[in-house]
Amino acid sequence: MVDRGKFLESKTQAYFKSKGIWLLRLYDTRSAGSYLPASPSDFIIIKNPMEFLECKEMKKNRLDVSDFQPLQLKSMKRAKEQGITYNIIVLVKKKQYYKLDSSEILDTIKNKKKSISLKDRLYSNSIKDLYI
Repeated sequence: MVDRGKFLESKTQAYFKSKGIWLLRLYDTRSAGSYLPASPSDFIIIKNPMEFLECKEMKKNRLDVSDFQPLQLKSMKRAKEQGITYNIIVLVKKKQYYKLDSSEILDTIKNKKKSISLKDRLYSNSIKDLYI
């Protein structure tokens, strides 16, 4: 289950800003009262190569495919086809940070599975460890 809090998004934005990396925050459909169409991700990191970045806060060590909007899944596929990086940062219980590549999500769908277990994966204690 996704935690709709914005803790991870705020931490991510602060981290990249502290490193002087240009990060474009895309609007959130829920915050806009569903008046705007879905965004492909939470952020676009403006660097070479460009990167889409989605943030998910979870209460369990599992990432469900249903936690992504259809446009996000379509954007992951398009990004992969065009050689653009699309990463997902997952924060579990506000202490364990994981970084996944979108191809893991796409492969999960292709294999007709509904979720990715994070239980046995290595994790970091901060965002900076994911982007060294």
